[in-house]
Parts: sequence; structure tokens; C-alpha cells
Amino acid sequence: MSATRLVYIMGPSGVGKDSILNLLQSQSQELTSPDRPHIRVAKRTIDRDLHPDSEVHEAVSPELFVALANLDAFAMVWRANGHQYGIRHEELHSNEPAAWLLINGSRSHWQDTARWLPNMRSVLITATPDTLRHRLETRARDDAQAIEQRLNRLSRTRTLDVDWVLSNDDSLEVACQRFWAWLAQQST
Repeated sequence: MSATRLVYIMGPSGVGKDSILNLLQSQSQELTSPDRPHIRVAKRTIDRDLHPDSEVHEAVSPELFVALANLDAFAMVWRANGHQYGIRHEELHSNEPAAWLLINGSRSHWQDTARWLPNMRSVLITATPDTLRHRLETRARDDAQAIEQRLNRLSRTRTLDVDWVLSNDDSLEVACQRFWAWLAQQST
């Protein structure tokens, strides 16, 4: 994986991380060119069920997650929004070729990861509170109190010292075009 570059992506729930990552990976598989290098998104293990409108992840029970963590199955582990998340070691060391490995991570865990992977780039995806509220209410996974808790975390998000901030208040296609442009700048 020595030629693969890592990008740690984070942002609040409802900002569109999964949608952006899915479209980027799809576009990468359709056409690899200098402005669209091959990317791969690291698959996460999460102690929650799969939802039709969310990322494809390895869904495990909370007990199995703890057992896997105790067996050192994960390169990265964190808790957020009442769930446990992990990235397995093999996701970071895949034989699948990729110019970029995108990691959908946690805002509270990224500084630890940056110390462990100092050459990693960091991207914060943001949106206005109104956009986030609308998206969270539309996906209907959280009750009103949980949505308010998620929105209250925004004040801490805006102070993160990351390599790049992507505003995702426009269309998904616009966000992906901006992301491709940023990746192209990083490749030079």
C-alpha cells in the first residue's frame, strides 16, 4: 500500500459523507484518468443494522464488536452517536490497487489517527445547520432529541484544523466535482 494515499473524511451525521463516498467510488470505477484517479473506500464495521439509505458496512452485534476489538481485529476503533465503529486491519492493507484510500472516520478520533498515520490527509465535510436538520429529519433514523444532540456538536466541528473543508450544501454532483478537483491538486 506504499503508493496509496490516505484521506480521513469526517463530518456530522447528515452531511452526506456516505453519499459522497459512494458516488466517488462509483465514478472512480467508471473512469480512471488524471483528474479521476482510482479510489477505494475502507469498509467500516459498525454495531448497527444495515439501512437501505446508508453505507454498506459490516453489521455486527455490540457483543461481537467488543469480541473483535479484544482480538485486535481493528486498526481503528471509536464510539460515536451511541455506536461502535471500526476499520479492520485488512482494509488498510488491501491488495486491491488504489491511488487513494478514503476512510470515513470520526471527528473525535482523527487526531489520534493522524499521529499514527502522519502522511494522511484530512477532509471535513460540512453543511449549514438548516441543511443538516432537513437531511436528518428526512432520513428518519433519529428522534427529535437525537437530531438536536447531533446539531449541537456542530460548534466543535468548525474549529478542527484539517487539510480541506468541503461544503456540501449544493448537489451531490457538485460536492463530488469539488472533491475530484481537490484530489487532483494533492496528486501534483
